[in-house]
Amino acid sequence: MISSLQFSAEFAAGPRQVYAAFTSPILLRGWLCDYALFSRVQGNRYLFCWNNGYAAMGQYTTLQAPDRVVFSWMGDGDPAATTVEVAITAEGTGSRIALTHQGLGDGDAWKSSREAVERGWREGLDNLVYFLDTGLDARIMRRPMLGINIGFLEEGTQERLGLPTSDGVLLSGTVEGLGAHNAGLRGGDLVVSLAGHSLKSYSEMAAALVGKKGGDTVDIAFYRGAELHQVQMRLSERPRPPILESVAALAEHLRRTAGELTGELDALLQDVSAADAAARPAPESWSVNENLAHLIFTERFTQMLNFGVMGGDDHIAWPDNNAAQLTPILALYPDTTALVDGLKREMLATVVQVAALPTQTADDLPIFTTISQSMMGLADHAREHYQQMREALEALKAAHGVK
Repeated sequence: MISSLQFSAEFAAGPRQVYAAFTSPILLRGWLCDYALFSRVQGNRYLFCWNNGYAAMGQYTTLQAPDRVVFSWMGDGDPAATTVEVAITAEGTGSRIALTHQGLGDGDAWKSSREAVERGWREGLDNLVYFLDTGLDARIMRRPMLGINIGFLEEGTQERLGLPTSDGVLLSGTVEGLGAHNAGLRGGDLVVSLAGHSLKSYSEMAAALVGKKGGDTVDIAFYRGAELHQVQMRLSERPRPPILESVAALAEHLRRTAGELTGELDALLQDVSAADAAARPAPESWSVNENLAHLIFTERFTQMLNFGVMGGDDHIAWPDNNAAQLTPILALYPDTTALVDGLKREMLATVVQVAALPTQTADDLPIFTTISQSMMGLADHAREHYQQMREALEALKAAHGVK
């Protein structure tokens, strides 16, 4: 016998925002799945993926803004395709949805699929209420914090660090005062096990923390060089990130921060010779100029992300720090002076881009929060690379016998 499951939810957000949450890849990734691929054209196919390996695909058969969305659904392990219909109605200044998942069978063949559908939509709609109210992903905000910065295992890194394996999560650093730092972990460590789960990549960390919350204590194993360490770590609670109140406030913050960063950069590179700026302190380490090229690339990448966010899809992959990001910039800006000038221009371009956003962008919390969080992390990232430049210059001085 074919049957349906019905769900409902109420939102402070209006129908337009709720409709967008079901039809925008970037917004779907904020409450339902971890990856969404499709274009918002009726009849086009979609692919939703989750980090736990589950996936669903289908076709948007009805896109009737802002009150009706219908799409087919074929999840992993489902005996047959089903249909999801979302009806959105205005309710006061907010809205309400009635979601019907149709075409579900019964019997043993459908048991796990029905359970997954019921659990998935109940959790998903709860996440959606939180997402539209705050602009934040409830799945992340309710997840405990480790306080780690992720590194890349590039060619030569494993050998340089003396690691016996490449399976795991390489740390580029830890956040002072949070769980990993308090447990004694540091940059260069390779985490291979968390809460009893073996790790091969960063994406597996989320599964290891399912059911855990801030304040819980878990076991963590990591390599520091060839030596395996096993310690206990207290998971930290996740604070809400600061979000500025308007587009103008965000632009002013970026303008002020850019001024601070350019001043710090000028002081850092004062009296640095062209030869030292271009030299690598070690074969696998970046020179000052390569760090500057990377920061230029980061500003441009961020501008592209903002462009994608405003258009509804920001999924531009950054797989690693391979040389393709540096070679065109180093060719275009052949010396340190040109690179510094180029970086300052890109910082200004980012400020101008944000300042030009429509003022009402701040009223759309999921969109504005996504942009704000990306922008607020730029300064920390730049200062990490400033420190790498200092270390590169110190290493070159040591190699030259200069104190």
